[in-house]
Amino acid sequence: MRFVHLVIALSIAAGLSLAPPAAPAQPADPQPNLEALAGDLGLSSVQLGQIRTLIDAGRKQEIALRAEMEVIEVDLRRELTRAEPDEGKVAGWADKLGSLDGSVRKSRILTWVKMRKVLTPAQRRKLESLGDRSSTVASGGKTGELRINARPWATITIDGRAAGQTPIITNLEPGVHLVRADSPGHDTVTRSVVVVPGQSVDLLLDLENTSAGGRLGRTDVSTGIAAVRDKVKACGRKHAFTGTAITTIVIAPNGRPASVSVDTGTPSFRDCMTAALRAARFPRASDTATVRYPFVFR
Repeated sequence: MRFVHLVIALSIAAGLSLAPPAAPAQPADPQPNLEALAGDLGLSSVQLGQIRTLIDAGRKQEIALRAEMEVIEVDLRRELTRAEPDEGKVAGWADKLGSLDGSVRKSRILTWVKMRKVLTPAQRRKLESLGDRSSTVASGGKTGELRINARPWATITIDGRAAGQTPIITNLEPGVHLVRADSPGHDTVTRSVVVVPGQSVDLLLDLENTSAGGRLGRTDVSTGIAAVRDKVKACGRKHAFTGTAITTIVIAPNGRPASVSVDTGTPSFRDCMTAALRAARFPRASDTATVRYPFVFR
């Protein structure tokens, strides 16, 4: 088993040596778009409101889980650059990444189950009778074209799936899509873009050089957080906190946190989190930076 983990990690290392890791692939949605089917199902405004609340909660949880995965990838990258990586550590981080990816899939499935419970028995039967149409109604059976370019070149992921290097032309289902661009020596850029059926959308991404811009990049933040992650997790265990805590960190130009706030939990839990995050250190920068960073406690 450990041999398998090491082979997986070395495969990851080959990619990390050239560019930052792509976001973990997101599982395909197991459900049709209920908002698009509102008319056919006869959803009330109350039901739509409940469904939107469930969707937003699910998205927040996914964001927090993927942020935790990025932090682990920083630790993994650091270990894999050593002359003799610790196989036990690599295997442990590989297990954690697999567990978190499973949690993302579980979150999507449970969100769908909760959304289905909002429907009446008659609406559920109607949903089942729609058959294949329920999976394509959101797009009207048509796709839209997305053209992506970057300065300089970049490796692109769309909704967490690898799409290749710029320039890229691809057809996507209509709706909001998350585009991420990575290029060695440059800040990672993410953008949300709306694809319209039957139309073409152009997206040009400018990536700033991390060494010349004097500003904190996403990797800088992730590396700084990774150094105090164990202290942060200890706060959750000590104060029996479970759930997602969103932190806001104001980072001064000297690389030290000027202020830290936590959006939930008891006062003692928030104080513990604040103390742990104040110990983080980041590269010096030309300007003050404000970062919102989610942590998941289970």
